[in-house]
Amino acid sequence: MKPRADPSPAAVQRRVERDPGLAPLGVRYGPGGQDPCRPCVLLVHGFAESAVLWTDPLREPIRTLFDGGRREGLPGGSLPFDYCVTTGQAPADGVFPPGGVAGGLSLAAPRRLSGTPVLPLWDRLGEAGYPRLAWDQTGPIGPIQAVVEEVRRLLALALDLFPDRPVAIVAHSRGGIAARLVLHAHPELAGGVTALVMLSTPNRGTRVATLAERVQRLGGLGLLGLGLVRSALVTTLLRSFMTDLYGEGLLELRPGAPFLRALQRIEADERRAGIPYYHAYGTSARVNRLYRPGPGQPRELLRLFDGLPRILLPLEWRDGEGDGIVAAQRAVLGFEREAVGYPVNHAEVVFDPTVASRVMDWLNAHCTRYGRGEPRSA
Repeated sequence: MKPRADPSPAAVQRRVERDPGLAPLGVRYGPGGQDPCRPCVLLVHGFAESAVLWTDPLREPIRTLFDGGRREGLPGGSLPFDYCVTTGQAPADGVFPPGGVAGGLSLAAPRRLSGTPVLPLWDRLGEAGYPRLAWDQTGPIGPIQAVVEEVRRLLALALDLFPDRPVAIVAHSRGGIAARLVLHAHPELAGGVTALVMLSTPNRGTRVATLAERVQRLGGLGLLGLGLVRSALVTTLLRSFMTDLYGEGLLELRPGAPFLRALQRIEADERRAGIPYYHAYGTSARVNRLYRPGPGQPRELLRLFDGLPRILLPLEWRDGEGDGIVAAQRAVLGFEREAVGYPVNHAEVVFDPTVASRVMDWLNAHCTRYGRGEPRSA
């Protein structure tokens, strides 16, 4: 029997607009090629992120609890990926961001302004003939349960739109946990999923969530082990990020939190279900650098986070052991088909070409002719 043609973008838009559960989600759809063996890929972004992560990652506006004014031309309540995807060099013509941070000091030049092209995973998948779906989570910094419901809706949409294709999920950070919860709670949907690819997912939590709480409550007192000067600098920068992100959605990810203990209890069921899990995680804690502008060459004052004393840092901030947000040992579940670390940070893992090539290999391994009545291919 000849497979049905994939839906057009206009048909998907009409389908979404008719569904009150999907209409508010800003669903993005990219059609695939002629090969019906390519899975439809559902892309799930993580905590504080948006679908821009997949389509134009260097312009990803990280959502925060901050609601005053505009930052770097982004809407109030956003921080750009510029703070964690940099050239590693001081800005050639002034300070970044304009006006500086921590009393006029400068961060490293953002990669977005360097002219170095980045091929988003969205485009890479499209060029290879994979249909794609993504959306903007309505509560990206809230508790994960709202995200889980949205993943369920999008997965149901993908299975409905592509009855003759397999469906695979690629998820960044907390999005991987949301995907796992949906697959566990909805076996009627999980039967149509051929693989879950996680990118730096904090399956065992992240101590950055604990530090966010500490900075929010104690300020610099929580980091005095770094020394007075470094503690003051790091605390100033963390207040620009962590205090804005601080909220229930982040607190769920503290190691040992009740939510994570409950998540661990579903692992035996996940093993039995047999959906292939894959994981690419970062091991570079090189997030940014702090410079003092002046005549001549700007002076580097501090590297975040690989320039700080390792013994005082959580694993998430130790270069070689974490990606700035997630520690390798708290990412890996232990029952993935493959789990591979790469020297990238938590943001870079979504567009790094080497990581993307491995993701494509994993997806290609599950290219199969597929009908809903057939058993899921391993």
